[in-house]
Amino acid sequence: MAIRGPFESGINIAGINIQRTVWRQDKPFRAPLPYRHAKYVSRYTNNISGVTTYATDPGSLAFRYIQGTLGLSYDDPAYTRCFDSFVRKISNDTASMGVTIAESRSSLSMISNRSTQLVSALNALRKRDFGSLMDSLNLSRSDSRGRRVWDRQAVKPSTPASQLLEYSFGWLPMVNDVRAACKVLSSTPQPVALTGGGTHSFVISQGDDPGVKTVCNITLRKRMQGVVLIDNPNVNLANDLGLVNPIQLAWQVIPYSFLVDTFFGVSQYLGRYSAMFGRSLDSGQLAQKVTVSSVANGRWYTGSDLTESTTRREEGEQFVRTLISSPPRPTSFPTFRLPVHDLLGRAVTTTALLIQRMK
Repeated sequence: MAIRGPFESGINIAGINIQRTVWRQDKPFRAPLPYRHAKYVSRYTNNISGVTTYATDPGSLAFRYIQGTLGLSYDDPAYTRCFDSFVRKISNDTASMGVTIAESRSSLSMISNRSTQLVSALNALRKRDFGSLMDSLNLSRSDSRGRRVWDRQAVKPSTPASQLLEYSFGWLPMVNDVRAACKVLSSTPQPVALTGGGTHSFVISQGDDPGVKTVCNITLRKRMQGVVLIDNPNVNLANDLGLVNPIQLAWQVIPYSFLVDTFFGVSQYLGRYSAMFGRSLDSGQLAQKVTVSSVANGRWYTGSDLTESTTRREEGEQFVRTLISSPPRPTSFPTFRLPVHDLLGRAVTTTALLIQRMK
């Protein structure tokens, strides 16, 4: 398939700068093509005379973001979120069987204890021994459904905090892992078209009064698309089971590493190194859009008299689509973050952990 280009066009006059770069291909249009479009507009107003003119400032921060390459990087939060969103969809039901295997002793012990408890409850129910049933289920003696038979020789039941933690970090993850592992083992990997995206907005302020003070609002949007192919089914399977990244596995089995991940995302960062093991990307493309709005106010005084007052307003956007053969790994390191999602669940779980450790 013939691809021609690049073809460049644009407008460059006072205060208005538009650039466009395109490639073309013959029909049928199948392959994604690179593309770039940038538009910059700047208005300069004399606040004393009220006169507004168009004037380009090539050295301004807004101009460099719109017409330059400041917004095209792999270390900003927008791209990191885009990458994580894309690779997460590759194995939406990934089974972390590596962690399950590493913690098999405690997991099997927990299953044995809980299974024994359930068998005792079922035997008591079959014998219509309601007191023993209450004992088996660790119900309090004030429970409205019956009266508890208290046996001081019996093993002291675990605290509610321990039960909750066993459910949150034992039963539930292991059952989900086994289910996901069975699903992975019984499936045939197929090519799948995926899309991931991320957005990040921030403000940059420069200068102080008196003089020129600039406030620049910038929004970065990143979008990744492509068809994921399975090159090596065995490596892909091991990747889905969480077995190809020993560093990530070692981190996850460290006690309470999940608490660190709540604030720093270390496990997610380590997982990015093996995200494409056994897989490849076909027709991959990365779209990056930068939207900028900037206001610069200048004031100059002679003594206490205002002698000059100006306002420069700059705005515009840049859209760039590039072709990629594999998702570039984000270069940013984990940073501190507050967990703002699922606050209730995290609060209950971590509080239960605290109670268990302090008892």
